[in-house]
Amino acid sequence: MLECEAPGQQQVWRLTKSLWQLRYPAWPKLNWGLLLGCALPRFKSGKGVPIPAKNRFFTIVVSTSMRLLWNLRNERLFQTHKCPSEQEIHNRWLSAINAALRYDQLFTNKARFGNPAIKRQLVLNTWSGTLLDEDSLSDDFNRRGF
Repeated sequence: MLECEAPGQQQVWRLTKSLWQLRYPAWPKLNWGLLLGCALPRFKSGKGVPIPAKNRFFTIVVSTSMRLLWNLRNERLFQTHKCPSEQEIHNRWLSAINAALRYDQLFTNKARFGNPAIKRQLVLNTWSGTLLDEDSLSDDFNRRGF
């Protein structure tokens, strides 16, 4: 996942880092511990206050990227025996990140999920600053119809 020479690995981490840096300037140095424990980091402000949206965003983008890399590896080794093009890798990464955003939006539905539903504000805080044409979106981009 970190040192593989197969096409896609470095590209996926570059895309992930670029997305992260739209919102947060410092990208952590990735290692196996950070990848496998991507849901565990607890980012804090300069005053030591936890930043839940930053924690969630890291977990989402890193785990989504790892899953894509695992799928690309399995396809290359066990199915097609071909390496995908850079464009295909880019498109698949973008599709995976967009799917993660859609799931986040869907899981805010209190009528469907009740108390376990994710708070809308947390989803807004998590993805704010990373969306294309964000200024043109409704203040509540995760309401029905978006």
